[in-house]
Amino acid sequence: MGSLLYTEGGIETSAYQDLIDPQHWADICDVFTKEACSLMGLSKESPLAITVDAGCRALPALNSIRQFHSLFACPILRAQCTKTNPPMRLECGHVISNDALKRLTISNKVKCPYCPQE
Repeated sequence: MGSLLYTEGGIETSAYQDLIDPQHWADICDVFTKEACSLMGLSKESPLAITVDAGCRALPALNSIRQFHSLFACPILRAQCTKTNPPMRLECGHVISNDALKRLTISNKVKCPYCPQE
């Protein structure tokens, strides 16, 4: 390839001038990238690009799904929590309604019905 630089009249008049066409170099770059990725067991596409593309394709389908409001029902009273009866988290991590918490409170101590912690 380097010897083409020393031809009389330059590369522009040579029979090999199509070798320096920028499109051929772009094609060769793609071929080398594809082969190197296949040898290493990787995808030619970026994992981020694949993820973004998958998300963009799935988004319209996800928007059509019926949306639900999250509601919490107290497992003790089996009643839905409201603004007047909000959910309360115990020290052990369990969540019950405020009314259930008041019923379980004995002398300012709360015994969780699901675990041995007070």
